[in-house]
Amino acid sequence: MARPTVSLWIRLITIGGFILNTGCPRKAQKGLTAYDTAKVPMTADEIIASLRNQNSLPRERTFRLKYQAQYEGERKQTFQLRIAGRDSLLWISAGFMGFEGLRMLWRQDSLFILNRLNREAYIGPVDSLKALFPAIGAADFLALLLGYFPPSLEGLAWNWLPQDKILQGMLPAYTVQACLRENFQITEWRIISLRDTFSLKYDLSFASPKVPYPKVDFRLPDENRLILTPKEVEYGEFDISPHFQLPDGYAVKSLSRFGF
Repeated sequence: MARPTVSLWIRLITIGGFILNTGCPRKAQKGLTAYDTAKVPMTADEIIASLRNQNSLPRERTFRLKYQAQYEGERKQTFQLRIAGRDSLLWISAGFMGFEGLRMLWRQDSLFILNRLNREAYIGPVDSLKALFPAIGAADFLALLLGYFPPSLEGLAWNWLPQDKILQGMLPAYTVQACLRENFQITEWRIISLRDTFSLKYDLSFASPKVPYPKVDFRLPDENRLILTPKEVEYGEFDISPHFQLPDGYAVKSLSRFGF
């Protein structure tokens, strides 16, 4: 089996940012099972407020998540994705058979990336990544991954299409759609342009009391896919700061050059 390439690590990180800025919730509220009561939200603002309240990730404790990732393109590649964090701080590591290819520290306004395959380090503010996608925060990326409504998307002008059960927002070059079930769980994000369509689907049936997060399926315009299956989750007081020492011999580059 081939070892994951540098471009695969880069694509994994940038997909989430592109979805958020060109363009999830899981726990249904009790009693909201259909459109037949006065308590059911019927406007876009009411639905977004309902989605906001469904985020159950503990903010007061550090968490660890482990995923099995499968990339289906010209060839299939399987690797492990580990995430640890607390509120607006994320640590992300992607590796294969014990070999770590990428490590990231994602703060609310800055990123620190180690590309171990090329012995490179990228450091800088998130704003410097605007060549790849508009700036986003760690909390937004995590919300997309776990199936919650990203905080930065609340400011977008949304319309509710009840017949199709779609929450829709418009940007200059894109249409953003959140597809909902009748109990107001988001099952899919769609980012639609004149040329391409991206989608991010959640398998809500996969969640369990042990790992209460959905399986995630990124679908790209070229028909390639990245499937993330959650395997483990734990909460506690973990110290992640020692993971981010800059190794000797790494070339330090501006974050704006990451991915090019």
